Amino acid sequence: MKLSKKIKWGTGLTGVALSALMINEIQDATPIDATLSEREQEILQLDWTNFEVTIDDEKPAERQTRRT
Repeated sequence: MKLSKKIKWGTGLTGVALSALMINEIQDATPIDATLSEREQEILQLDWTNFEVTIDDEKPAERQTRRT
């Protein structure tokens, strides 16, 4: 059985409408407690521009051995 064009269009438009509604609801969602504590506000005001994550793969040798 082939679906008619009207049913295909109706299904497509319904999917688009539901997707738009869900995206709108997600964007409008606000946290229950939107107030920040004083400490959180203090942390947000820090300068985070020079923050870099560095990983040291080299481990220093634990023992110094000498061959004789």
